[in-house]
Amino acid sequence: MFTKSAGLRLLTGAALAAAALTLSTGTAHAIDSPYAQAAAKVDNTGSLIYGKNIAAVSKPSTGAYCVRVTDDVDLSKAVIQVTPAWYRDRTMTVTTGNTSYCGDNSKTITVRSYSAKNNTDADASFYLTVS
Repeated sequence: MFTKSAGLRLLTGAALAAAALTLSTGTAHAIDSPYAQAAAKVDNTGSLIYGKNIAAVSKPSTGAYCVRVTDDVDLSKAVIQVTPAWYRDRTMTVTTGNTSYCGDNSKTITVRSYSAKNNTDADASFYLTVS
């Protein structure tokens, strides 16, 4: 059973712990770190498995994929990341803007996949994130 002084010590200890937590965290500087604007999982045939804000995906040739995002996605200052799925020997690149594979569309991302083993274009499933 708590006595009056034990209860007071408990409340005082809790208040001090809360104050210490507040002082140790301080005021954080605001940073702009939005959730992904768009994301996709694409298989090696160019089919969209699932995605967020993806308008279309096409595969014009071996190892080349065109991922068109919806109009509300801003690619002008986006950070785009592509990761091969299930392929350890693939190197992948991304390009926005005019490319010979995907044409001149400001809403299209060109994804290229290369085999590190043969140094040739090669199909690959991949994950794409646009931040």
